[in-house]
Amino acid sequence: MCSSANPDRVIGPRTRIVWFESPINPTLRCVDVKRVADACRARGVMSVIDNTFASPINQQPLAMGVDLAMQSATKYLNGHSDVTGGVVTGSKALVDPIAKARRQLGTVMDPHPAYALGRGLKTLPLRVARHNANADAVAQFLARDKRVTCVFYPGLATHPDHAIAKRQMTGFGGMVCFDLDGSYDRAARVYDRLKIIKRAASLGGVESLISMPVLTSQWGHTDAQLREAGVTRGMLRLSVGLEDPEDVIADLDQALES
Repeated sequence: MCSSANPDRVIGPRTRIVWFESPINPTLRCVDVKRVADACRARGVMSVIDNTFASPINQQPLAMGVDLAMQSATKYLNGHSDVTGGVVTGSKALVDPIAKARRQLGTVMDPHPAYALGRGLKTLPLRVARHNANADAVAQFLARDKRVTCVFYPGLATHPDHAIAKRQMTGFGGMVCFDLDGSYDRAARVYDRLKIIKRAASLGGVESLISMPVLTSQWGHTDAQLREAGVTRGMLRLSVGLEDPEDVIADLDQALES
């Protein structure tokens, strides 16, 4: 996070590419995308962003000067948790060599996933709007709940990067992260008691999914590494789906009773 927030500190004479993401997994911290893009362009360095958490509906990095934007098509673009794929967008000069390597290596999507992805893209704006609204409702509930220590959602005024998110995003996405006093045991009990929300490490689908970062993205990290990443053993990462938000909230409420 510190490196992305201060790109001038990490771009040196040997730097050829800066790869970053915003919002960041799993803490939902946000990076000033235009600042990173401008710093890279001023030094002749390529900038690449993983825009998966935001989706191209909520955030358009190319318009902010980023050279290449990557998305996991498995997530919001498809939206139904039944396709594995990815996409990269940018200028023709940059994308053409990538397309050539793709053809040579054979990583071409077969017809059925391509059809499913095309189907999902037709409803992307509608789905993302519902993800945004549902996640906001869930985040507001968690932020009011005294059983929850901290809630990470860019749409909350209490989020440390709310001003940045508000400036560069048109919606705050469907991802919410919350902490239960850094307690692995408390988080695990909640994780195991959920009924509607499914336990899985993916995101961006119609169904709400939850995971524990220390069992997925931060698996095997030491306490020092977790602190550096801003992650605790009591964190839960929630991908809020398209269910009635009151059902999702009720499920969280009963699970937190543990």
